[in-house]
Amino acid sequence: MKKNIFSVLSVLFLSAVSCQAYPINIPSSILKTHTEPFISHRGDGPFDTALALNVTCEPVRRARIQITNALNMYLDYFKGWNPQGEAHVTVITPVEYWQALRRYISIDEIEAIALRNNVQGSDFKVLGVGSGKAVVDGRTEETFFFVAESSNLRRIRQQIYSKFLENGGRPGAFSPGDFYPHITIGYTKRDLHIQDGVIKDMPHSEDKRFEVSMF
Repeated sequence: MKKNIFSVLSVLFLSAVSCQAYPINIPSSILKTHTEPFISHRGDGPFDTALALNVTCEPVRRARIQITNALNMYLDYFKGWNPQGEAHVTVITPVEYWQALRRYISIDEIEAIALRNNVQGSDFKVLGVGSGKAVVDGRTEETFFFVAESSNLRRIRQQIYSKFLENGGRPGAFSPGDFYPHITIGYTKRDLHIQDGVIKDMPHSEDKRFEVSMF
């Protein structure tokens, strides 16, 4: 009888341990975007021009290390804007700019709207860690990110849309509400996007293996 009770308690203990979320401890400086400079991202190619909220990189680097250690999984990261790494929330994606916006609103106009609305001083919250999976080249790959929220970034997108329409853009060609603010932490092969079936908000992508705390 005692042996059976001990076995049951052991199973319950191991189940409880396995259900505990890994803590992701990061500095609260991730929220202080007003201390970071605005950085312009522009170029001639289809993936060169975007609008982004610049975020301090160190908290994201720490999170990548912690997830790597927790899952014993190597995570790569985006180096296109800085070989040493950086962090950002994309406000206007390169695809949105290239396919819809650029014919009716220039990047100069887009950045003017962002700066007029103090993009780097945006209200900004980290809601949790998200993740997504997709099959790439026959293998399941995974991406990790902080799910974020900001009413100011949504306001900026709406004002960009209004200017787009004012300049002759077609209603519906750009959807300001299709916006899932996030900060990419890292990925196994490449980042995954909505085109891969990954929607980066809490209802679709919350990863309950992790719990964010700040210091």
